[in-house]
Amino acid sequence: MAEEDRPPVYEDDCFASSSSEFSDRTVCHYGEEDGQIKVALVGNSHAGHWIPALDPIAEHNDWSIDTYLASACAVLGEEQEFDSKEQAAGCDEYGDWAIEEITNGDYDLIISSNRMSAPIMGHSLEESENPATEAYGQVLQQWESSGSRVVVLRDTPWPGETLDNVPDCVSNNEDAVQECSAPADTWVPMDPQADAVQQLANPRISVVNMNDYFCSKDTCHSVIGGVMAYFDHSHLSETFAQTLTDPLENRLRETVVDNRMWR
Repeated sequence: MAEEDRPPVYEDDCFASSSSEFSDRTVCHYGEEDGQIKVALVGNSHAGHWIPALDPIAEHNDWSIDTYLASACAVLGEEQEFDSKEQAAGCDEYGDWAIEEITNGDYDLIISSNRMSAPIMGHSLEESENPATEAYGQVLQQWESSGSRVVVLRDTPWPGETLDNVPDCVSNNEDAVQECSAPADTWVPMDPQADAVQQLANPRISVVNMNDYFCSKDTCHSVIGGVMAYFDHSHLSETFAQTLTDPLENRLRETVVDNRMWR
């Protein structure tokens, strides 16, 4: 059951993917159909897995959310390495398209999140951190200059560093689910987009970090409050994401202090 507990962006086919060389230009819509506040959610699958928490926030506050999601492809304005030149070029073209669409979309709020899984062209994944941070900084500034508030959701812990599949691990360790936990320094990934926000020091570009809901002290967990947090090796289950609705809204309210956006 946990492996099928996926956010609706999968069933709604909201992702551009490498199988189509990222040629898809699908924009899915959540929240209110004609909400007073226009919101863009942009990034790869680690942005999409927040929809079960963001959708009720949107309905509560009269937001309309448009998604700009690409599987594995980070929207950062730099070419990334994939299995083929066509996929790399397609991701680059998708990113350019999404950046411009969002810049010109008259959005009140832009929410972005990415897992850095594809290296910058010509670099290893580890070597990509600095150039990716610089590239993200330029994109975030471009969006803020268009008049939008920008929030980066820091990337969530990644069990894939030690586990092939969270539901399988829990199934095999029903009486000792702690076996499916790990030290935080192995699961908490680098996040050059969040690092870029810190370097910019722009009060209209902020980071929201929810990782204290996944990790206690120095350990990150895959079963939290009796709920399976992931449906595979790194993506939030719909059920667990829904449990984060209220705390996520609270942190967004603390970060985006604008009475127009909140009811």
